[in-house]
Amino acid sequence: MPARPAGSSLNGTSSSTMSKPKPVHKTEEADLIDLTTEFVVEEEHPVLDWGQFISANTPASKSSTNQSGLSHGNDSQLRISGGRFPLQERVRMVLEALRNVLMMNPGIELLLIGHFSTIFAFLRVHSLSAIQLKALQIISIAASNKECVSDIACTIQLPLLLTLLAKLPKATEIILRTLVALVINGTVVKDLLEYGGLIYVLCIFTECNFAQNVISPGSSTASRMLSAELLAKLQADKLTGPKWARFLIRFLPSAFADALRDNPGQAILMFDTNTENPELIWNNAMRSGVRQVLQRILDELVLSQHKDPNAKWNSNSVIGENQCAYGEVTSGELIIGGIFLRLFIANPSWAVRHPRQFATELVERLLQLWQSAQQQKNARTEEELQRWRSMLEQISKALILLAAHHPTTMDMIPAQGYLPQFCQSMLSTLSDDVARSALRVLTQLSENANCANAFVSVSALSKGMLVCMRRQPELARESAHALKMITLRCTPEMAEQMLTSGMVEHLLSMLGSALPGVSNPSAAKAEIADALKACWKDAQFGERIAQVLQKSQVWAQYRDQRHDLFLPTITQTQAITGGPSGGSSSVAGYLTEGMFEPPPARIAPPPQPKTEKNNNNIDPFGGPL
Repeated sequence: MPARPAGSSLNGTSSSTMSKPKPVHKTEEADLIDLTTEFVVEEEHPVLDWGQFISANTPASKSSTNQSGLSHGNDSQLRISGGRFPLQERVRMVLEALRNVLMMNPGIELLLIGHFSTIFAFLRVHSLSAIQLKALQIISIAASNKECVSDIACTIQLPLLLTLLAKLPKATEIILRTLVALVINGTVVKDLLEYGGLIYVLCIFTECNFAQNVISPGSSTASRMLSAELLAKLQADKLTGPKWARFLIRFLPSAFADALRDNPGQAILMFDTNTENPELIWNNAMRSGVRQVLQRILDELVLSQHKDPNAKWNSNSVIGENQCAYGEVTSGELIIGGIFLRLFIANPSWAVRHPRQFATELVERLLQLWQSAQQQKNARTEEELQRWRSMLEQISKALILLAAHHPTTMDMIPAQGYLPQFCQSMLSTLSDDVARSALRVLTQLSENANCANAFVSVSALSKGMLVCMRRQPELARESAHALKMITLRCTPEMAEQMLTSGMVEHLLSMLGSALPGVSNPSAAKAEIADALKACWKDAQFGERIAQVLQKSQVWAQYRDQRHDLFLPTITQTQAITGGPSGGSSSVAGYLTEGMFEPPPARIAPPPQPKTEKNNNNIDPFGGPL
């Protein structure tokens, strides 16, 4: 394309006309934008693969030399007739002028719409960092406008921005600020994950060594804070945010994902500090392991995207689909819902971040273990069986402690439909381990009003309990307590279950037994009696239950006693003492010993005042005054 006359301006006016200073107006601003494209289109200096300017007038034999980049040492080759500045200097000056215009005239960045592909092309010039910085500044200013963001989202090549985090460390902050502004667009959020933006941002957050050691531990606090804020915004996206969170916890424990959303500064402090609590085990070994994994992934990603700007991130290239970067350190721990069960059992009062989610996952894992007990029992080796029992014990204990120390976490369990599965598992179990676990958990759940109200309407409850009670007779105390708490809300359905399942007869046999192996048989029998009385009072089936009870000689000894008056308020793990030492223990009323002691002597009322008829100083009760 022929060059313009030396004395003419971009819009055809003479140089004398341009000598007078004029205020910047939209025509000149548009001319500046056109000028930024002149070196790519009109001057026929195309931006080829990753930004090598090639002069159209350069002989083919010299093109390979120029592809390696431009230097100030061969400015003579870059000059065009008329004594103009070198090409890279002219481009830098134009971009700087455009940046200044945008900064001093907020709102005119709308004129850039349609030209972002050209501006992003300048990011390919890796040998000319000054031009890259000016282009980044222009993009950052434009990213403050929502309409510009929408246009950028349609034309952007994210790897052009992302690879500069590794190749141009002094531009880290401006790139992160630009990304923070761009992620208001859902398309950018989605593409950023596909092109490996998570790896680039995490490497800044964790202070990894970028390829060629361009970014090293000790990166600025501002960059780390920006990376944390960016991760928080990415997780908050309504469509892609959950996917970001799932990928994030493959490299950092879930506690970091929550901390990033709630307080990015606190997340940085957590990363730099050694911690051990039920929700997070974090130490030097885990930090080092995460950094090494991120470094390997980053090296592969930068190399592939340097060759092909459209290359996407293979998320399974270094770690497997269901693996995490810190898995080796936590391989010996049982983790459910992001909670280390070993540490939670040791400190059950710890306020977990998501207690209801933790409760739900505990119940689900417990039901899975119960249902798989008989199916895999024959296939397991002794070592596998011991591991299964250990897992069952830990999960059962964790659920019991969670319900005891955080009672409200159990309120939503009935609404989630787990209780019918719970009772059905008790009914069908052939495992003593499952029966023991079920009775212990049932006893604690019965303390929750919502669970107790829901249990009475589950048809398999009585039969399921009966199966487990026969397999675990030493847990009679726990079973009796659960029955008492549930029958406090006895309904006709519950009373019918007790009658038809054979539970009433079984409870009567327990009353007549010494209950060997039970920690406190006296308390167990007292609560059995209370449960039977509650069912006896049912209007629909109470009469039939009473007929069964009246046929029992044992029941006659418990029928008229009020055991609740002599049962102190205790937890399921406390013991209830028997009768006083030295008293008789051969009668059924061991809890009422001392109840029928004679009442104290009657205290005489105060003397009545004297009257006219009582003037002989004689007490009306017969004694002298």
